[in-house]
Amino acid sequence: LETLGGQRDTVVAGLPRDILAAYQRIFQGRAGQAIVPVGHAACGGCGAPLPPQTVNEVRKMEALITCETCGRILVWGQEPK
Repeated sequence: LETLGGQRDTVVAGLPRDILAAYQRIFQGRAGQAIVPVGHAACGGCGAPLPPQTVNEVRKMEALITCETCGRILVWGQEPK
């Protein structure tokens, strides 16, 4: 656990403040599940269908994209551990 805590601190230190603030707000409001994967063109948190444009934006990973329904941060790929 100490190793994970150290890794988290390193990652957090490198994040822009606005992204960190958004993550913390979502984390607190969504029972600790702030980041979810996109699966089958749907949000991995609430299951809401996502428009094709949103799926493409998540896949590009050029900006922070959130689900319009639940507000969670969307990522392409596997569910975070």
